[in-house]
Amino acid sequence: MEKITTCIRAEKVEYKKLTDSISIFNYESVSKPKLSILNTKSCGFIYTKDIPKTVRCPVKGIVENLYFVTPKLLRYINEYGFTDDTYKLFKSEILENFYENIENHIPIFIDYSLHMIFDVNKKVLPTCIYFDYIQARLNSSNYDLNAVLKVLWDREDVYNIDKYMDLDIKNIPYYNNDTGNEQFISFRWVASIEDYKKMWDKCLKYKCEYPSCRMYEAIAALDLLGIEKYKIEGG
Repeated sequence: MEKITTCIRAEKVEYKKLTDSISIFNYESVSKPKLSILNTKSCGFIYTKDIPKTVRCPVKGIVENLYFVTPKLLRYINEYGFTDDTYKLFKSEILENFYENIENHIPIFIDYSLHMIFDVNKKVLPTCIYFDYIQARLNSSNYDLNAVLKVLWDREDVYNIDKYMDLDIKNIPYYNNDTGNEQFISFRWVASIEDYKKMWDKCLKYKCEYPSCRMYEAIAALDLLGIEKYKIEGG
């Protein structure tokens, strides 16, 4: 990667190009820090167009929420999403001092509010999606669950939430079960990059403030799981 070195008011900052639009900076304090934006970190990301050209230019354009992560963490987010274990993995699987050694690490944006990840070019990456009777409305009032279960059993991208148990139809807990006979299916969907991108593109087309809230609607509209023909009319 191309390196650019500059000294800004006695603070040495070295830049290394990551992509056409983003560079990595390495900050070395050789005197009392005067650049408060760099005061708390020794390395980080900056938009290449914002790299200071002279000693009097202020540093701006710091790139937030971009990290170098291991393939292990990326795979875990893809297969399990954002769980308590995911955040525990952050401590060991996110590279802290990444200026010189970034081998075997992948740059990704992590959007904590959406629980989603994107590559360095802001293209969406697949994250596990959980289905249940509340958000996904995958219950016996809305679907023929026996038919749906057969479809899900044949899919290689659908897994039971409890990995030690087989996917099955379960009773909705009594506190959310008005008739006492309501049932549901819960599972996690580990979508391919192609299916996930289709889903996200559909979400963006809704042009709402929080497109991630329309995921289940988009999945159903595109019938990405192949179960919509078993939806009960009026459900």
